[in-house]
Amino acid sequence: MATEPSITSENRFQWTIARKIGGLAMVLIVFILALLLYSIVSLSEMQAELKEIAELDVPLMELINKIEIHQLEQQITIDQLLRQSERAELTQNQEVAIKQRLHAHSEALNQHIKEGIQLSELGFQAEFRSLFEDIHTSLQGVQQEEGYLHSVWIGIIEKIDSGVYPDKQVVDDALSEEIKFDKTILTLIRKIEAFTEREIDTLEKHNKIFFMVNSALGISGVLIGTILSLIIIVGIRSNLFQLTQRVSEVTQAVAGTGSISTGSVNIDSSDEIGKLASELSLMFNSVSEDFQKRDELLRQLKQVATTDKLTGAFNRLKWEENQALEVERVKRSQDELSLIFFDIDFFKKVNDTFGHDVGDLVLIEVVQKTKGNIRQTDSLYRTGGEEFIILTPNTDQEQAGILANKVRQAIEKHDFETVGRVTVSLGCAQFDKKNEDSTEQMLKRADQALYRAKEGGRNQVIIAD
Repeated sequence: MATEPSITSENRFQWTIARKIGGLAMVLIVFILALLLYSIVSLSEMQAELKEIAELDVPLMELINKIEIHQLEQQITIDQLLRQSERAELTQNQEVAIKQRLHAHSEALNQHIKEGIQLSELGFQAEFRSLFEDIHTSLQGVQQEEGYLHSVWIGIIEKIDSGVYPDKQVVDDALSEEIKFDKTILTLIRKIEAFTEREIDTLEKHNKIFFMVNSALGISGVLIGTILSLIIIVGIRSNLFQLTQRVSEVTQAVAGTGSISTGSVNIDSSDEIGKLASELSLMFNSVSEDFQKRDELLRQLKQVATTDKLTGAFNRLKWEENQALEVERVKRSQDELSLIFFDIDFFKKVNDTFGHDVGDLVLIEVVQKTKGNIRQTDSLYRTGGEEFIILTPNTDQEQAGILANKVRQAIEKHDFETVGRVTVSLGCAQFDKKNEDSTEQMLKRADQALYRAKEGGRNQVIIAD
């Protein structure tokens, strides 16, 4: 009778050191490759989102800013028309010129709105399609309102041209439409900002997921390293320690607490561990490049979002952020806070005489001269066409007045290309902690001081009462 072969120690499966090392190393590789694959996929998504912001959101915001500027210029023209016609000071040539300017503003507004509509249509392929559809609809509404508003003002001009000043109700209705149009623009800006905030929230969510995944990888790496240290010789353990260090770099970089160094892992071995080190070196370098690209994209996005594209000064968004932080800091401390509000004298005349290109160069040079004459703790913001604010921490309004005079003199002495001499008028105000002050009130006082500087002959500094 045949007997079944017995299972002896010779043919029983055994976990040799090589098999244990190979099995544990495979687990480690799987974890690392999973991280790499996840990082590549996530970074691709983040790059697509950042590209979406750079190609759609930022250009849309720039177009809206241009629309606001043209709308402001149109309102100034209309105000001039109403004041002069009411006092019977409007000549026929002036009527023609005003009508031409209104047509020019309307054409420019329509052009910018059409560009915005085209950009929003590109967003129909984006992840947040519904947001872009909403923006597209709002832009179409802006286009319709602008056309109607333009026809209303042209009708008023034609009445004035015929010698009949329009009824007050007609003018009031037109001004109400202007206010409605401004609110529509503001609503559109908020929709675009909501899109940007949602994109940023998505990026932050990806960063949190990065941290969770790599925390799990780090814990697994520690366990694997502990087991390896008990079963392998000192030399192999030393080599694996180098690999663990590089894995830790990846974890810290994903968590935002470190960086990934480039270069190969120096392990003097030609076996499986040496091959693993070579593959990991390539992976680490690839991950390092991906993180560098991500950090650069985030830096560029932050710069675009907070910096005025033309002059390099901070923009209104950055002003709203920084002034709130400074006011809260001052309320909690004994420090002082002041601001300097200034604009360029007769800047409209510069644009009308030399053209907007030269006017842009003047704005750039004014910002350069201002930055060169304020302190490192001060910050400069462009809040309007030719309007600027200097935020001066730890400074009372008397010291701010001295700084404002320094800026004024530097600009006055500067020889501007093509234009020659340019001056600025400045108003200074200090945050009043004793009377429950606010940024709006402080800015209003500075604006009033600036107005007095204008009324007093320009090219001077006035400190608020």
